[in-house]
Amino acid sequence: MDPTRIRAASSAAIGVLVLTASGCSSDEPAKKTYAVPESLCGVVVPSDVLEAVLPSADEVTTRASANTFGRKTCLVIADGNIVVTAESEWRAKDLPIVDVVLNTLPLDAEKDVNADGSFAHSKKGGVIKINCASPAKSEYKKKQLFGSVILKDGDWTEGDVRNLVTAYGKGVSESEECTGKGRTA
Repeated sequence: MDPTRIRAASSAAIGVLVLTASGCSSDEPAKKTYAVPESLCGVVVPSDVLEAVLPSADEVTTRASANTFGRKTCLVIADGNIVVTAESEWRAKDLPIVDVVLNTLPLDAEKDVNADGSFAHSKKGGVIKINCASPAKSEYKKKQLFGSVILKDGDWTEGDVRNLVTAYGKGVSESEECTGKGRTA
């Protein structure tokens, strides 16, 4: 074979390899290719607040669990993995806020709780007392509604967590759970 042709073929092959390799390696973070859920199982939260704690994924869905014993749970699932658990739960009025998530989100009562004890958070999640003017069930009038959000490992700030927990609490307070719509005895 002619040496000029061999060099040309070799140069072309190297060029293809360089282009292929440069197309495969990138310093850019993985993209979020999904639509951000419009709510956490019916509880409206701003999409930008929720998106701030969601990972890169191809698909994000939500799944509600059965409403049992005053607890509603919403799971946010990214590519088959649970990444956010949001709950609203009726508990005793005098329950300290850190005890609401004691087994799933250890909080330091002195460091992580605000001055009036109505809100606590860390980088892994938080809990908030929810003002519920007109509970959907009359039996809940003597109880306190709490909202909690637990996050799996990810790249977000404590500010992102605080914003999500606050938005979730506001969304629950404006939902049927607290507005009296769909009231049952």
